[in-house]
Amino acid sequence: MTTLISAPASASQALLAGAMLLAAYLTFVGVTPPHVPKDRDNDNDKKASSKSSSATLDKKNEPEDLIKKINLTTPRGPSIVFSHIAFLASYAAFLAYSYDPDTNTLAGVGGATKAWAAPYCSLAPSSSSSTVTSNALNPSLLTWSPFTAVPLAIIILIGAPLRLIPYSALAQNFTFALAEPDRLVTTGIYSLVQHPSYTGLAALFFGNSVLYYRYDTPLVACLCPPGWMPWIRILAIAFVWPAFVFAGAFGISVRVRQEEKMLKAKFGKEWESWNTRTARFIPYVF
Repeated sequence: MTTLISAPASASQALLAGAMLLAAYLTFVGVTPPHVPKDRDNDNDKKASSKSSSATLDKKNEPEDLIKKINLTTPRGPSIVFSHIAFLASYAAFLAYSYDPDTNTLAGVGGATKAWAAPYCSLAPSSSSSTVTSNALNPSLLTWSPFTAVPLAIIILIGAPLRLIPYSALAQNFTFALAEPDRLVTTGIYSLVQHPSYTGLAALFFGNSVLYYRYDTPLVACLCPPGWMPWIRILAIAFVWPAFVFAGAFGISVRVRQEEKMLKAKFGKEWESWNTRTARFIPYVF
């Protein structure tokens, strides 16, 4: 009887595949709004017939929110935008699970499976280098190496905790759309850093980009024709990475300024005192 999923080459390979899937899941949770505040715009529409002037005033008083303007504060918006990471991670985990480091082969991918799941796969002869010059699959991306272990550790041990601890600490006050909190939290992790969730978000983005936004990723090597490789390399180096870094840095910096403006207006000297004695992103550093 043929099994749908063959046994992994080793427990280590199965663990790596599991770590990739876990990192993707934690990333998905980290970009999903834990709480969606009541939509004030809908409330204003319901009251427009009787209180149009007060509704207009309420709308003007809402905090400026760039993220909300680009529809990344809805329950499903961020998940849809970052759903590609789930696909990239699942594919890389599938190949890592099937890879045999001893023979440098994809032992679990062959026959009809290879024809649709990895039609262009060929493995580079060595895992000693971090990159390959053709579209050959880089073995260091399918086994435990600095190019998998480091970004996975950044995602699982740094990014996810820094992103999810604030979910619990702020409870209902943690929303993707800017909304005035009912209190200023300055204890726990917030006694050391003002924006741990943004530090965690940056770590999640960085770890995933190092794993999957390379031009020699498993996806490119196994699913793209060899003739595409030069163009993919140029696209990745000249556009994908610069655009990713700029978009991430710009989005976080703008959001932080908007959030701090709102908190300063709400809490005044209490916020100023806390802002003075704590770092923004990295405790005792920055």
